[in-house]
Amino acid sequence: MQPLKLEPNAYLNRTPIALNSEQDNLKELLDFRDSLETLGAYPIVDFDGNFTSLLDMENFGAFSLRDSIIPYGKIMTYFNSTYTHSLPIIINLLDNSIYRVLMSASNQLSSFKPIEVLTHPFQQTEQQEEFNLGNMVCAIFMGMIFGLVPVTLAVDIVYDREVSTGSASFFFFMSY
Repeated sequence: MQPLKLEPNAYLNRTPIALNSEQDNLKELLDFRDSLETLGAYPIVDFDGNFTSLLDMENFGAFSLRDSIIPYGKIMTYFNSTYTHSLPIIINLLDNSIYRVLMSASNQLSSFKPIEVLTHPFQQTEQQEEFNLGNMVCAIFMGMIFGLVPVTLAVDIVYDREVSTGSASFFFFMSY
């Protein structure tokens, strides 16, 4: 089985992202948006930063850039859990976008290589597909053992209390 490369175009080249910024720095927002588009996020729409506004949109995920002393220091990430691999794809997209913006700011964009995330499926195991009478009988007997042994001991303890023999019968049972 081949591993699946988790990238923004893993779901039919469509990764709609919602973007919000509380920052006053428009250059950081535009650089981040450009980096998201370069890495394959399409379309990118704006939202007001309120979670309820995301419910009306069809989004793969959303990023909300918050005010921070350091650039890209606080980013709230939302993801759509109906897609199986949306969380690792969104986190990888965020990491690669910040990485690309920082490489561009230090004039090293030519040596930028995105981080790749792969998922490997579990090995298929063979399971019995037909009904097995032996397994059913074993399960019934195990249930009877776990159900009847504690009841039998409880009845024995009550009987010992009634007769006032103490735990003599218990020690007699332990001697076998």
